[in-house]
Amino acid sequence: MQTQRVKGTEGDRGGGGEQEGIIVWDKKGIVVVWPDGHRTRLPWAAIRQACQCAQCREQRETPVVAGNNATERAVV
Repeated sequence: MQTQRVKGTEGDRGGGGEQEGIIVWDKKGIVVVWPDGHRTRLPWAAIRQACQCAQCREQRETPVVAGNNATERAVV
C-alpha cells in the first residue's frame, strides 16, 4: 500500500478554494481521504472505465476469453 499527500481544488467536490487530501492506493484501487474525514474509494475497474486514453479504450474493446484465467484477453 502506498500513500501520497496531494493538493486539489475543493471545486472538484462542489465547494470553492484549495484543499489537501491523502491518496492511498493498493491492488483494489485508490482511496482519497479528505481533511474532513470523508473517504472516496475508486476501484481500478471504475478508473479504467472512465479513462479515455488509448490503452484503456483498447482494453475495454478487447473481448475477455473464458477459461482458466478470467483476465485473459483475446489477441485480435
